[in-house]
Amino acid sequence: MIKIQSSTHFLIGILIQFLVLLFIPSIPWLSVILILIFGFLSHALVDPFAAKFTYHPPEADWNDKFWVSYHVGVYIFTGLIVIFFWQYWLGMIASIIPDILDWGARALRKYKFFHLEWYDKPYVHNFINRPILYLLKGVKGSTSKRTGIIPEIILDTILSIIVILLIYF
Repeated sequence: MIKIQSSTHFLIGILIQFLVLLFIPSIPWLSVILILIFGFLSHALVDPFAAKFTYHPPEADWNDKFWVSYHVGVYIFTGLIVIFFWQYWLGMIASIIPDILDWGARALRKYKFFHLEWYDKPYVHNFINRPILYLLKGVKGSTSKRTGIIPEIILDTILSIIVILLIYF
C-alpha cells in the first residue's frame, strides 16, 4: 500500500478548505461539495509520490528504533495539526477519504455481518493512484531508504508555513 503520512494530507486538506471558503464563502452547500471533491482528488495527487520519494517500508517494524521514533514524531505532529487547525476538520477528513474507505473496509471485513470478505486490496487507492503512478513508472525510488523522510519533512514544513501564513496573518 502506498501512502504518505496523514499530516501531509491534513495540511493539504486545510489549504483546500481555506481556499474554497475564501473564493466561495456565500454558498455553503457548494463549499462542502468542493472541499470533499478536492480533498479526495488531492489524495490521488499526493499519495503516488510516496511510492517513489518517501520512507514507507512495506511492514511496520516495532523493533527498529528509527522507524518507531519517526512515527512517534509524525503522530505528535499530526495531533498538533488537529489541535491547532480543528476548525478545518472537513478539509482534513476529505483529504483522507480514500484511507477511511480502504482501511475502514479492510478492518470491517473480518466481521461477517458486513459481507466485505471480497475487500482484500486497497481498491480506492489502486483506482485513484493509477494515473500518477503511470506517469512515474520510469522513476526509480525506494520506500525503504531512511533518507526518504527528508522530502516529506521538507514538504510538511513548506505546507505548515503556507497554512500558518494564510490563516494567521
